[in-house]
Amino acid sequence: MLKDLSQRLRRNIAYRDMISTRTHTGSADGSFNECVRSFPLEELRRLFALYPVEEDKQIWGYLVLEPKVDERTADDSLIGAALLGIRLAVRREIARQKKEQAFREDLMSDLLSEKTIDRMEADDRLKLLGLSGDLPCLALAIEFLSPSPEDETSRPGCKEDIVRTFFPTFLHTHRSGQLLCALFPSRGMGLGALRGNLDSMASLFLQRVSEERPFIGVGSLVQSPMDLRLSMEEAQRALLLRRLNGNRDNLLVWSELGELRVLGLVAETEEGRALHDACLRRVADYDEGHNMDLLQTLACLDEQNWNLRATAKRLSFHINTVKYRCSKLKELLGMDLKSSAVRFNIALALRLHAIYEGRNETERRSDSP
Repeated sequence: MLKDLSQRLRRNIAYRDMISTRTHTGSADGSFNECVRSFPLEELRRLFALYPVEEDKQIWGYLVLEPKVDERTADDSLIGAALLGIRLAVRREIARQKKEQAFREDLMSDLLSEKTIDRMEADDRLKLLGLSGDLPCLALAIEFLSPSPEDETSRPGCKEDIVRTFFPTFLHTHRSGQLLCALFPSRGMGLGALRGNLDSMASLFLQRVSEERPFIGVGSLVQSPMDLRLSMEEAQRALLLRRLNGNRDNLLVWSELGELRVLGLVAETEEGRALHDACLRRVADYDEGHNMDLLQTLACLDEQNWNLRATAKRLSFHINTVKYRCSKLKELLGMDLKSSAVRFNIALALRLHAIYEGRNETERRSDSP
């Protein structure tokens, strides 16, 4: 259709497909074809005439024409007919993709569910997607700390496309503001190659959607999709631990987190919450009631090995301010802050606090409209 339209209009023409992220050309002009394939959308808009293809209040592609003609011409009827044809094709493709994605998301939700799954039924459903119940897989939980901008990177499926670049076979769903994925590494992919693909994927997320502050939790490789829930629990625990390294790494692999994994497990126990509250609750309440930041001072003392001068320098405080705050902390906690056991408990409580704050932050984002 594009080639026929190009000949009728005697203009170079292409279609930038936002569904498959491919560009289809109908022109014999190699220079034009190279431009529309490689240039970003904003540059195409500047150089050529762009006609958006809209469906369901979303732009699914652009018809690109050269030369750029501002005034209405006799070409309008042909262009309109072409847009209608593309829109009908897009509508069919959207319907097909929605149906397939609904099937995939239902399967993914069932695999992550706590209810018992009929293995034979699940295997049959996996086979419909070219998978099986004996394929190794691992879970990803991808969290975005900032809202997505209104640009090309916010189109439906953009983030899934990044995952697909490195792991063509995967299932996904969205839950509580997170993108949850089940990755099926290709047969023969060793652990080294798997880790390399994860690193490359994390880098591409930072490159494409850095303004959304993406963080990726990775669970362990399990031997069957039936065990996916266990891997996903690890991936989500890994995300909760991101604050403990100051959000420095956007890729957190559960199996590589060492002793931090123990903290992740302790955080889910009543004992962990009790220790946190015993050490920090009165300080947090005092901060809230007096518009103070004693909790920050306590965290800095722990970070600086309880060295008052180093803490004062780190916080840009006078040494006497830190001394006063230490006395206030001792009063609130009712503990001997020179005791190594007390300091250990406070250090543990502070790390649990970071985990709980991360969890609260995730819940707030998922509750926001």
